[in-house]
Amino acid sequence: MTNEDYLRFKRPKLEDDYSVIVKLRWKIALIAFLLGFISGILLIKIIKAEENLKPRNVAHQNPVTLTGASMLPPFKSPIKTKGDFPLPDNLYMGIIAEDTSGDYQIYLSIASVIRNRFNNGLNSGLVALKRQNLGQFVGQEYAYALKIKKIDLIKLATKAIQEIFKNNKDYVNGATHYEHTGVYPAPYWAKNMQIVKVLYPHTKKEIIFYKQLIRRK
Repeated sequence: MTNEDYLRFKRPKLEDDYSVIVKLRWKIALIAFLLGFISGILLIKIIKAEENLKPRNVAHQNPVTLTGASMLPPFKSPIKTKGDFPLPDNLYMGIIAEDTSGDYQIYLSIASVIRNRFNNGLNSGLVALKRQNLGQFVGQEYAYALKIKKIDLIKLATKAIQEIFKNNKDYVNGATHYEHTGVYPAPYWAKNMQIVKVLYPHTKKEIIFYKQLIRRK
């Protein structure tokens, strides 16, 4: 067998082998792409899940030496609710932790929701009160607002509490729930609620206030 005959005999096999290798490379590339795509989606979901687990408010860097709840002015409230239920001493801290803006209208509204909840036999509903570092967080925000914004968050929060509970006022039309919808999506439970007030609509400060729907028998 001559060299030419040998090459003619081997060429189809070589071409077939090369075709198989090319196809294999394409399959490997496709599998790698799909794995990368799936990994990217899973990573995004993990990041979003971690963000949801983080506290809603992150403390500003403290420009003043102020650490822990022991540095905060105490608030001992003699005010009672309609059901003669004593207000928690750290209620002002919960309001500040819920909203660190120092907006008095927001503080009045949150205090109104708390009053309505107490009068309906519910707890305060302030998730922020469950923070492990509540005192430190509020202390940092208090110091930041006082030095940078010239706003006394504790004075505003306690003033709002006193105005609502002492004068028996309600600025939210009976609302017992609320959500900062300018930052967070409407909560799942909102579908069973009636919207009774909206603060700062269509802005990042938007807050929607809800109360339970009255079902007719």
